Amino acid sequence: MRLLLDTHALIWFLDNEPRLSTPARAAIESKDNENWVSLVTGWEMAIKVSLGKLRLPIDYAEFFPGKLASLGFNIQTIDARHLHI
Repeated sequence: MRLLLDTHALIWFLDNEPRLSTPARAAIESKDNENWVSLVTGWEMAIKVSLGKLRLPIDYAEFFPGKLASLGFNIQTIDARHLHI
């Protein structure tokens, strides 16, 4: 199954945050699933880092997408077709 993690789910997963439910964590960790993160999540995180509202254990430029890729996460790009209602 493909999982698309939102910003909170991604951060909570990486921080081992207890607010991420046990079933959600198990799904992300399962080798049967593909983990995806939207480019929009990266954008949101970049904004939060620049405003001082989010701290990452490594530099943002190393984190997104490099660290995520090394953890097996895929990056979902966006284009105009994603913007239609």
